[in-house]
Amino acid sequence: MSLGLDLDGLVLGGAVEPGIRIVPHAARYDRDRQRHAGLAAMPGGSFGRSGAGTAWTAAGVLETFASGAARITDRGLLIEGLRTNQLSLFNADPVDVAGLTPFGGATVSVVERGALIAAAGLAKVCPNGRVFRVVTTGSDQGVSIGTATTGTMATSASAWVAIESGSAAGVCLEGHGPVAATSSTELTRIGVDGVVPGASTRMRVASQGGASTFVFVLPQLETGASASSPIVTTGAAATRGGDVALLGQLALSPPYTVVCAFEPDASAWTTGAGQYVLSLSDSTDVSRVILLRSSATTVNMEIYNGAGRICLINHAVLPGQINRIAVRVAADDMNSAANGQLGAHDTAGTPEAVSLLGLGCRAITGGNALCGSVSAVTIRPGAASDAELIALTQ
Repeated sequence: MSLGLDLDGLVLGGAVEPGIRIVPHAARYDRDRQRHAGLAAMPGGSFGRSGAGTAWTAAGVLETFASGAARITDRGLLIEGLRTNQLSLFNADPVDVAGLTPFGGATVSVVERGALIAAAGLAKVCPNGRVFRVVTTGSDQGVSIGTATTGTMATSASAWVAIESGSAAGVCLEGHGPVAATSSTELTRIGVDGVVPGASTRMRVASQGGASTFVFVLPQLETGASASSPIVTTGAAATRGGDVALLGQLALSPPYTVVCAFEPDASAWTTGAGQYVLSLSDSTDVSRVILLRSSATTVNMEIYNGAGRICLINHAVLPGQINRIAVRVAADDMNSAANGQLGAHDTAGTPEAVSLLGLGCRAITGGNALCGSVSAVTIRPGAASDAELIALTQ
């Protein structure tokens, strides 16, 4: 049985076959022998996100995507949850030093470093090539920026930093270690993740190990266990809504086979839990098939019917790389494979019909987003054998 998925290039062949095939980076959106222009053009399809977002292209360039526009790159469809950059300043195109408070004798200014910006792939997001420049005379001197507005929750702080002279510079939340530091002369994103800072804590960028002169741009302070993609601010805090990619009107009953290729973000999957890779559900979210992160290196394949969970299989995954999971959904015959490794066969339980597909998110409202890219999804009638599940994920 062929599910029509080229797992080397993640590109579909020419034939449009029964079922569903979605390969965002190849602009392939097929449903029941019909080809469509995009996810939202498919019957029952939709995509939404409030606020602009950013994503890296294959050329190593950070691009801006308008509100409501899917962030599709060579890796697939980027899916992230809602985040707010809490900093009230112009973080990508600074015009002055408003919002920055020097401490320890440091001085701060705005300068042009167009070549440095371009080399880091930031020219489209920072079109005027301006950065903040900080001069210090000793260690632990620099600037404080903004205030963590939810001091009892995990908070992440990050910025692109480059050293012009001296030893190193670092990012931290004041009074709360650790410090993430760099000694690179190229703009490098550094930051601290998942720190619970307490109320009214400010982000800092400061010299480390002695006097230094450094530049930085795109500072970001957000509530979350890890830093998300850059959120541009223009003098006030900015929110990027969650990416919600759905396909409804499925009327999908067993037996069928699902194949999903996805790439979890390497940093976002080191902390937290419960990110959805894929979900299929009925209108009440009682009957469902889900791929759900359970640890930094594990995804659960779970199947539920009206009586509760009838199948649970754990699979090892690799954050920062494309992973492939294939799932067989059939009465008293459920199994899955991930990256060529077959799970434990489950022969008890009857899966029920589902009607809604969520890509990198929960099909019914709620749950955490993937924090990564969905590279390809296929759903085909019929049950793949164990050998085919392995082959589909190698």
